[in-house]
Amino acid sequence: MRKMNHPDNHANANVNLVENVENDHGTLWKYVKKLERVENGRGGSVFQCNYCQKIFKGSYSRVKFHLLKVSGNGIVSCNKVTDEALAEMKKLARE
Repeated sequence: MRKMNHPDNHANANVNLVENVENDHGTLWKYVKKLERVENGRGGSVFQCNYCQKIFKGSYSRVKFHLLKVSGNGIVSCNKVTDEALAEMKKLARE
C-alpha cells in the first residue's frame, strides 16, 4: 500500500488514497463487493460476487479466476457472468 506523505494531507485523504491504490491493483474489484479484509499476511479479502452473490475469501487472483471463468485454480467459476460482461472484464484485465 502506498500513502502520500505530504504535510498538507489530512488523515481522511490518506485513507482514501490507500483504498484507491488497493482498488487500482485490479480493475475487476469493481465487480465484487469487499466485505472484510483478512489479516493472514497474504493481503486477502472476503468478497461477494456482484453476479452470483457467492462469498469467497482470497486475493485479486481469485476474483479474476472466478469472474473470468478460469478453472483449475481452487475457486468455482461464476455461472452468472454474461458473455458480454465476460468480454468487457477480459479487456479490463489485460489493461
